Amino acid sequence: MVYGVPPIVTTAGGSPELVADGESGLVVQPGDAQALAEAILKLHRDEALRTRMGQCARERIRKHFNTRTTVERTLALYRGLVASRDG
Repeated sequence: MVYGVPPIVTTAGGSPELVADGESGLVVQPGDAQALAEAILKLHRDEALRTRMGQCARERIRKHFNTRTTVERTLALYRGLVASRDG
């Protein structure tokens, strides 16, 4: 996603959290070979869609999943927990 490549992921694990289905990539059900094949072909055949989704993927990662933001949010959570325990 960082490189502007729209992913195709399954609903298993944390992948659906990363991908907004139909916006920044495609999400299919695990074990659904037909849906996976269709998703691959859809992106393969439509360059404009690939480009648009790739740009959205890059932007989504930049805004919501960058390391600095994650560390800052985690620290704020820990500080809040410690303050509520001490207060």
